[in-house]
Amino acid sequence: MAFQSAAEQYRTSSLSHPANSPFGRTAQNALSARTIVGSPAAAAAEEKQQSTSFSASSSVFNGSASFAPSLGGGVSATQSSPFSVRPELDPLEREKREIERRRQRLEDRKTRILHAKTRVMGVDVDALNEQVRERTERERLEQERELYHDALTAHHAQTLSGLEEERKVRERIAKEELNFYRNQQAQEKKQREARDASGWHNQLDAAGSQFLQFTGEDRDRKARVNAQANQQSDWLAQQLAAQADREARDRQDAADYAEQQARIMELQRRNEEDRAAQAAARLRATQEYNQQVAAQKSQSRMRHAANTQAANQAELSATLGSALLNEQVLPSALGAHRAVPYNFKGFSTSQRQAVLDAQAAQAAALADRRVAERLEEADYARQSEAVRREMLRVDRAREEAERARLLALRDERQHQHKQKTLRDQYHNHVVYTNPVKEEYFQQFGTSAR
Repeated sequence: MAFQSAAEQYRTSSLSHPANSPFGRTAQNALSARTIVGSPAAAAAEEKQQSTSFSASSSVFNGSASFAPSLGGGVSATQSSPFSVRPELDPLEREKREIERRRQRLEDRKTRILHAKTRVMGVDVDALNEQVRERTERERLEQERELYHDALTAHHAQTLSGLEEERKVRERIAKEELNFYRNQQAQEKKQREARDASGWHNQLDAAGSQFLQFTGEDRDRKARVNAQANQQSDWLAQQLAAQADREARDRQDAADYAEQQARIMELQRRNEEDRAAQAAARLRATQEYNQQVAAQKSQSRMRHAANTQAANQAELSATLGSALLNEQVLPSALGAHRAVPYNFKGFSTSQRQAVLDAQAAQAAALADRRVAERLEEADYARQSEAVRREMLRVDRAREEAERARLLALRDERQHQHKQKTLRDQYHNHVVYTNPVKEEYFQQFGTSAR
């Protein structure tokens, strides 16, 4: 068929060209195609996939293809490739990542070194430990003082709460007695209203006197009147006794409250006295310590004055008895080449010549040193210039290499573009142009399987 002849021709042309030539690489890329004849959508998808991995496989194209009908009316066949192209990382991007990694590592190191809780350089451990000990002792004293005041406040609060409970109990008892009295008055009022409703005040005699007119004699009137009088007397005595009890309880409560307040004030006074005594004791201890320090400073000052006086006296005695004041001629203690100042009469001729020779030697040595320094500076400048030129040469070589790499990359991309163009032309004008003939449908159903 036309498709097989074109494929054989393309395979022959690819084998006849070297692999590193543009046409040979294009042929190898075309031979590794995964989709042969198909619909336009399948051809576009295959072209997109091959454009991303066109240099992947080097499988051999045998000229035969297996076709399968698709739902859209076309035919397609796939052949997977085990190779894929891994994109090479840009050297500039790699260098940028390395610089960023080093910068981050330096920032972490600086943070770790300058951290106040981890660094140990310039830290006075003994002074810090002493500060920690003093702060711990101060916190302990403050905690003990707070605990003492808390306990005292809790005791006062408990005492006041007890007094408040007693006051509430007394108020509750007074309210209960008042309610009992009110209920009793209400019952008596109801009884009076019931008696008034019975109409006894209308039962008067014909003369209009205030005496009741009974149909019969009341034989129990005297006993009832006496019982009522006794009840009234008992009730009055109970009220007086209850009032006396209330007044006694009130007086006792006032006395207890006053006593409790006196105890609280006494406790507060004792606490104030204790705090004042402690403050006075601390003040006395501070004064005694200051007096001891002052006495030590006074003794040290007196010892220093005595030592100074003794040293001055010894110096005065040594000066008065020295050879200078007594005009004694003694050899110098610093050596035979040294002269006693007050016995020095001047240099001799040989001594003057020796001094001049030494000065001339020193001047010659100074001139030689300056010449050597100028030579050393010239040598350093020459070496610096050589290093600068070498660095400039290395930089230029690096730039030339980078320029050559970029040119090679540009050529390679142009070459790849040409290859893709040739491959696309082959696919569009050769591979995807073969029509489906009747022989394709006659190859199915020819076996007993």
